[in-house]
Amino acid sequence: MKLLEKIWGTPNKIFRKSYSQCGEDMMIDFILEALFIKNPTYLDVGCNDPLYLNNTYFFYKYKNGKGILVEPNPHLVNKIKSKRQNDFLLNAGIGLGEVTEANYYMMDWHEFNTFSETVAKETQEHYKGQNNLKQVIKVKLITINEILETHFKTPPDILSIDVEGLDLEILKTLNFEKFRPKIICTETKVAGNINQNPIVSFLSEKGYAMFCKTPINGIFVDEKQIDTSKI
Repeated sequence: MKLLEKIWGTPNKIFRKSYSQCGEDMMIDFILEALFIKNPTYLDVGCNDPLYLNNTYFFYKYKNGKGILVEPNPHLVNKIKSKRQNDFLLNAGIGLGEVTEANYYMMDWHEFNTFSETVAKETQEHYKGQNNLKQVIKVKLITINEILETHFKTPPDILSIDVEGLDLEILKTLNFEKFRPKIICTETKVAGNINQNPIVSFLSEKGYAMFCKTPINGIFVDEKQIDTSKI
């Protein structure tokens, strides 16, 4: 944050309501203001609840933002459609190749649902019986590039990914040459003490700098958007 302030100055507003888990939306909003983006577009992969612990609801509610919400949990469909009527919901998961469906592991606490059997088991063990695997269902898969090709005329300003353990794998499939979001918010640590530090080096290779980090997520900015002459 201090580096951002050095480059772009301090934010105009101090008191704002965050809907993210650790204030990620406030950090993203600061960056958007610095980039003079008033009505951001977004791709929210792993939207989960459309309001609670959500990285894009602030922009929908206060910034006239609009985008695509990807959420595989069928039990959240009605709530998402009700609360985010101007967004478009894809009730599906993100595919990593040609496979068109996969097992979706549903936990007692739906925030921890995942497509990774390993993460589901580690989550269950980590919470010692309080957050158990309760159901496995088959879910349709769509690749992230298919979504971007179909639903965005230009790359989204914000890409938020929260998929419990598969964030890096999804990022590796993204065509950064064709679909290059200005800001990426992605989990760098997930349940079961799984560190995803390779995300930092991977995005660095793609030309993204991590300016903000919370206990859960890293927020990265496309270096092409930064005016380094102000440093």
